[in-house]
Amino acid sequence: MDARDLALANTDIKSSRGAAGIEAILILPVIFMLFYAIATYGMIFYTQHLLNHIAAEALRRGVSYVNEQCLVSGTSGCGQAELAAQVRSNTEALFRDFLSNPERIFGRERAAALTVDIDEAECCRLTLSYNYRDYPFIPPLLPVPEVIQTHARLTF
Repeated sequence: MDARDLALANTDIKSSRGAAGIEAILILPVIFMLFYAIATYGMIFYTQHLLNHIAAEALRRGVSYVNEQCLVSGTSGCGQAELAAQVRSNTEALFRDFLSNPERIFGRERAAALTVDIDEAECCRLTLSYNYRDYPFIPPLLPVPEVIQTHARLTF
């Protein structure tokens, strides 16, 4: 390698200085947004799956509920309202089973963020709704749903 080749190689090194820094500045926001999207949507999908499982399991447990006193006495008041109360109780029990702190979901007050609605007219239609707009898990930078909602219905 002669002096001319060495001078050309030295100018190539000088002209490429700072290129790695500029490339990092351009690519890091894209990588950050990718990881942010994975974390945000992963938590939303997990919550949807958790609520769906709890709703279906609460109704499944409601089917196996039998009030022996109603069967023996034949008294009125043993019907859909009692089954709905049992489904509500099952829902609360399942939240205690699946969440490490049953009063909170992802650090938010569960009572404020989550609505449990049982429609007794359809015997029973259970709707679980998480108000994501007011109680987000991570501050939203991307489009996210306002409500994470699931339905389960018990038919005879």
